[in-house]
Amino acid sequence: MKQDNKIYALSQSFMNTLYDDWTEQFYDQSISDFLGYLKAKYTFLNSESIVKGDTGIFFNPEIIESLNNENQNKRKYFEHDFKSSELIYYGDNKCPGLYRIDENGSKIPLDFLTATDPRIWNYLSLFVLNEYTINRWGDSKDGKRIFLSRISNEKISRHSIARLYWSAGLCSDQNRSDNTGLLRVLWSSEDFMTQVTERSTSDNKIQLQWFLEFCNKPENTNRVFNLRSSDGYPIYRSLLKLFIADDLIYNFGNMEKNQFDEICLINLESCLKL
Repeated sequence: MKQDNKIYALSQSFMNTLYDDWTEQFYDQSISDFLGYLKAKYTFLNSESIVKGDTGIFFNPEIIESLNNENQNKRKYFEHDFKSSELIYYGDNKCPGLYRIDENGSKIPLDFLTATDPRIWNYLSLFVLNEYTINRWGDSKDGKRIFLSRISNEKISRHSIARLYWSAGLCSDQNRSDNTGLLRVLWSSEDFMTQVTERSTSDNKIQLQWFLEFCNKPENTNRVFNLRSSDGYPIYRSLLKLFIADDLIYNFGNMEKNQFDEICLINLESCLKL
């Protein structure tokens, strides 16, 4: 059995160097070109490239290999995104992909402080899961896919690796018999995942999960994901706007689930009339 990989944090000076290379030398080229350049230039990272000390994060090498070798169908990227998100968070055979170890020696999810460190996500996107990043985003010229400068909903939702872990973390709940059920709903489409996670809807995990449950009800799912409003946008975009507006009025954090569902249903009916 392969030993799990230690995950490091890139030093700020090295991150600055890499970003300068991207903006100055590859401003008109693709992510694939840039990551190919990094692979050739940095066959290994020296002590000045990474932060001193141990991050306490590990990555199952089989999961790394699986993600990097994933054969992706560009017409159905969201299906691969769901699977990749599931692998990086839950791993395989109850052995998580990316994890830390608690005082009892158990493998557990990253703590909030660690999960909000851009230096770790950039290390993963540029050097550990660089083949995955090329396969998924190689044709893109959007630096947000490989560089996470700071933590925000919008930036996390667009970073090639952080989005996978964070989306699964938002949907995880040990009290659910099917831990990936809501994650599959979130990855119903690339646009839906982005719209949900880049907005303030992702600030409250419980209400986000309630919203996904509402969208996944048999009587709602076809109306939410299949019908379109008069301006051409999917119904869920309008529904999300009302969700955010109502949260400012009602404060969903202090609301019971049945009340929450009633408001979402009223909003959905309103969206269908647009």
